[in-house]
Amino acid sequence: MKRLNGWMPVLGLLLPGVLLVGCLDISPDGVVYEIRSQQPIAGAKVDLDCRKYELHGTSLIRTVSRESDSRGRYRFDWADVYDCDVILARVSKNGYVDAALIVDSATQVPFVESGQVPSYLYLARSSDVSRLQLEGLLQQSDSVQIGFVPKGSESAADAGAYETIGKSLSRSLKIAANRDELAWVRDHYCRRLDARWSALTEGERAKAARFGDVDSREHLAAFCDGDSTSASAPS
Repeated sequence: MKRLNGWMPVLGLLLPGVLLVGCLDISPDGVVYEIRSQQPIAGAKVDLDCRKYELHGTSLIRTVSRESDSRGRYRFDWADVYDCDVILARVSKNGYVDAALIVDSATQVPFVESGQVPSYLYLARSSDVSRLQLEGLLQQSDSVQIGFVPKGSESAADAGAYETIGKSLSRSLKIAANRDELAWVRDHYCRRLDARWSALTEGERAKAARFGDVDSREHLAAFCDGDSTSASAPS
């Protein structure tokens, strides 16, 4: 392991937005990007919280802020991150959302190498947030892994797939922000959900009615049978 001025770096563990730092073997600069286009963003505010371990949790030592330049770059001084056990990075700009905070986003924020101030931070346009979430939920519903299904138990697999697709659809109806997004949800879910429902036995349909995270069959059917330009899901 490389030494720095006689120090042996102790690499930390990266959690979402959190970097554990052992010493000064840190790259103090990075770039802010727009998550979809991958283009740099100027004028973004980057905040770094320097924290120290306490008996219970951590305490804040200092917060240092920088603004990204015309190439999206930000740079911190070594003194900014000196003696930090934990570095918490945040990025913000009017009209944007920190992409790391978007739940179920289709575009995942890349992993940041352990032992560094984040070299890349990502913003998403506020107008893109709901679509990113919808696309992420669709990916989840597409990645259903039923696994081995014993002969005679196919209906259990269909019920599990119905629950997964129905759960993503139910959440999507709460996220869709306009007519176009509702039409997108209808186009990507309804045929698949109906196909799974048709494959269920009466017993499995009765069980499906009790899936806690899935809207009722009547609610979903009313949405799927509605006008494709409907402004809202059925209540």
